[in-house]
Amino acid sequence: MGKRVFFIVSIMICIVANQTSYSKSLDKSHPAYTDSLNINQDFSQRNPLTSKNVAKVQPDSAAITDTTKRYYKFLPERPHFISSDYHSKPTERDHSYHRHIEDYFSNRSHVYLHDKMEYGQFNDLFFGGLGMSYQVIWLDDILLNDPISMKAPYQSLSSESFSSLNLFQGYQALSLSPYPISLQSKTAKLVAAKGYTKISYFQFIEGNLKTDVTFSLNLSERLNFFTNYVRESTDGRYNNLNSFSVDRYASSYEGNKFNIQFRYQLGLSTYFTLADYLILLQQKPYGGVDYATSLALDLNPLDPLSAVVKNQFSERYHFDHTIKAEFESSLPFFSDSTNQFKAWLAYSTFQHDYEKKEASVIDSTVFNDRENSSRITLGISDYLNFGFWKLDIRALALHDKIQEQNTLRNQDSLSISPTYNRLWFNASSHFNLQNLVFNHSIEAFGSLSLSREMASGTSGQDMSSSLLGFGVGGLMTFEIPHWHRDDSFMAFFNLSTTHRMPSLKEVFSSGTGIEGKQNWTNEKVHHFDVGARLKLHDDFSLRLSYLFNRVESPLVVIQTIDTDSSSQLNYSNLDTDNLTYSGIGLEAKFNYWKFITTLNLTSILSYELLDNPNRNYSSGIVENPSVYDDASTNQVLYLPKHRLSFSIFYNDSFFENALQLKAGFSGFIMSPVSASLQNNERHLVYYFNLLNRESELTDNNLQNGAQGICSQLDFQLWADIGSAVVTVFVENLFDSTYFTSPFFYANQRALRLGFTWRILD
Repeated sequence: MGKRVFFIVSIMICIVANQTSYSKSLDKSHPAYTDSLNINQDFSQRNPLTSKNVAKVQPDSAAITDTTKRYYKFLPERPHFISSDYHSKPTERDHSYHRHIEDYFSNRSHVYLHDKMEYGQFNDLFFGGLGMSYQVIWLDDILLNDPISMKAPYQSLSSESFSSLNLFQGYQALSLSPYPISLQSKTAKLVAAKGYTKISYFQFIEGNLKTDVTFSLNLSERLNFFTNYVRESTDGRYNNLNSFSVDRYASSYEGNKFNIQFRYQLGLSTYFTLADYLILLQQKPYGGVDYATSLALDLNPLDPLSAVVKNQFSERYHFDHTIKAEFESSLPFFSDSTNQFKAWLAYSTFQHDYEKKEASVIDSTVFNDRENSSRITLGISDYLNFGFWKLDIRALALHDKIQEQNTLRNQDSLSISPTYNRLWFNASSHFNLQNLVFNHSIEAFGSLSLSREMASGTSGQDMSSSLLGFGVGGLMTFEIPHWHRDDSFMAFFNLSTTHRMPSLKEVFSSGTGIEGKQNWTNEKVHHFDVGARLKLHDDFSLRLSYLFNRVESPLVVIQTIDTDSSSQLNYSNLDTDNLTYSGIGLEAKFNYWKFITTLNLTSILSYELLDNPNRNYSSGIVENPSVYDDASTNQVLYLPKHRLSFSIFYNDSFFENALQLKAGFSGFIMSPVSASLQNNERHLVYYFNLLNRESELTDNNLQNGAQGICSQLDFQLWADIGSAVVTVFVENLFDSTYFTSPFFYANQRALRLGFTWRILD
């Protein structure tokens, strides 16, 4: 670690030292100089919330006038012709604060968040019924999914340092990787003559804090320094049994994240970037309420001050570090600067430790899991713009090496240190035909993914597999005659087929609660969504969509009940069953005068894994789960069948726009949800509660009954004063008791204060 830091610092000193003589000879009329310091050309200005344009502001964002804008600008993003309706921009996040990045998407249609609230855990974002296992997460083209589990903590993403954040599906996701879902985030490129500083601070209930600081400064005409630091923490709320007056386990958390970048401008659109990403997470995991034990001890399982939780007295440490070098330039044989070439090389290390330090009332097991690995990434991408036809090509070579572990065993019970190599090639194309008939336009998309997966060093269970994924999509836009020129009706569709190889943990895990399946059977994922969107000026928009996902040979966790009532958990593929999800999503935005209203509704038509109904369910959590061991329904209730989120805000300006206010209410209401989704904290995995009794497989999703209809209402206020945004939130106004994921308790009524402030250094 010390050698790496010394190497980076040495390179930076050499680059900075060379700038003195170089800047003296630089002609200030040169385009590169103009592009660097002509910051009066503002890329960061946002329309103020005046009465004339308040109706034009998007419902989830408010705009401020930045008084320091003449001293900095944001460089334009590298073009990308594939866009997503599920996206976020910095200006929106300033005015719609969420505790974690994925919360931004959790109120959109077809998106669900299996939530542990703010206890510093790995939330599981479900999109179309597919969880974290089906997602890859990118930070500036760096893969955050670790080599062993191929999962990534969302807390690794800071909400303030990104110029864009997108959730891609289907053919959109295939432009980045072979996986069916991709979450892509990028760091903003800033040019700051006198320094750009942005500070965000949020205070939660009982000492929960978040601080986010972004700083950028041009050290010379061509050299820019950027850094972002994030600290998140909570002192915990659970008083676990036998842990009073001592360290409170099961909810305490501290996360520190660093993003440091030096960007050197070689030409008008040519950059070299050296970046260092460091993520340090220290958690005392909240593994969910031990429902049976809490009831046996006459404790309320939904009371955070008394309930017994799983894996008491355990701690988790994450140390993820990446050094990256990147070169980006416009192609020399194209006059259009949107044609871009990019190449990058990165070295990442992942060090994960999970330790239970002492026995608890639940069990006497004491453990210490260690998983250390590294990844070398070489990537290139090429974007070609021929006007009506655009082509984006992306190739990645990833070399993962397991350096130390005590959680993986092969079928001969031998400890292994495998090597995993991935070769990913992704290509996407876009045809745009404008003004065909009656001013209609047609856009057609296609994506292709070729991947080569190779595992070695497994002592007899090596794997080599080639997978092909493909997707197509399109949209047609109709202008509405005799209406406003911005009014339009758009129809779209998205179709894809992808594959997912099991992770090393799913194949070889041993002694950690869930045993590996010891084979390399992959999953095939079919995705289809279709819909339409109506937009009437800036006052009304309506989006209706139908989404369908089917996973062939789905990988699940099966609980086998032995004759002595003991149980064992194993990963396994279901060869004769499919995981299917289908649902309808409705999103509406309506502006009237100074009021902004949004509605997001999801109705699940089908979410099934096994087809063995034999009993209807009744709402309510069952106090004696054994009574309902054989209960099942004709649908999987791990997600609510209906979920509606809503918000209504009032915008206005005072004192000649010196003070701008946005205030109102937001909340959600959802139908009953099963209370028996299982969780294994050591694996950080949710799984269907499938029981295997005497070779008969049943879905025991009513083991603990179902929570009835639940809802939450929050009050939210933003005050824009110059370059600062102050927030005041009162969450859960009616102090409702509910869970969004079984036995992960929601917060009680809470006051939250915060601010975001841009400062000129």
